[in-house]
Amino acid sequence: MNRALLFFCAFLAFSLFLVPSIAEAKKNQSGQPDIKVKLPKELQDKEDAFEKARKKLNREQKKLIEEMEVNFVSTVDPDLQILKLASNLEACGTDFVNDPKIIEKFNNFRAKSNERQVIIWGTFDQKYYPQVDFMDHKMLREHLVIKFKIAMNVGAQMIKIQAGQFDKEQQCENAKATLGLEDGAQADE
Repeated sequence: MNRALLFFCAFLAFSLFLVPSIAEAKKNQSGQPDIKVKLPKELQDKEDAFEKARKKLNREQKKLIEEMEVNFVSTVDPDLQILKLASNLEACGTDFVNDPKIIEKFNNFRAKSNERQVIIWGTFDQKYYPQVDFMDHKMLREHLVIKFKIAMNVGAQMIKIQAGQFDKEQQCENAKATLGLEDGAQADE
């Protein structure tokens, strides 16, 4: 679990560097969102170095790296669930969102999601890193964190787009259901 905590700290540090990246969501000609992510130069340089190292790998090694990318990016789900809940809660209005019991329930949801994510990361590390003896682990970890952050940026943009398309009342009901509030009842009932 120590590695997972260390990884989480590394992720937070990298996320500070990636915040300036631009994730734009515009509708393309087919009406679907067209999301583009531009990395800061420092991170793009790291990605370029990683791609150069990837080209030297054999087919099995490349396949393992691709599997790692897909599985690591999927660990974004707990973070996206937190963002989605926050977005849905906004639809309930300021009075509801500022209710101390709602804040407590949201914080509990976030804490459980974060705990689940740390466990997922630890499991990921235990499964994959012992298999990678052909590449620098630091370079690979940085690459995976960049992929993760891109997925977070894209996911956040999609949640924002969806929030503008859905019925606010339904979003609020979804938030209440996620928090375990029955029939739209306030947290103190």
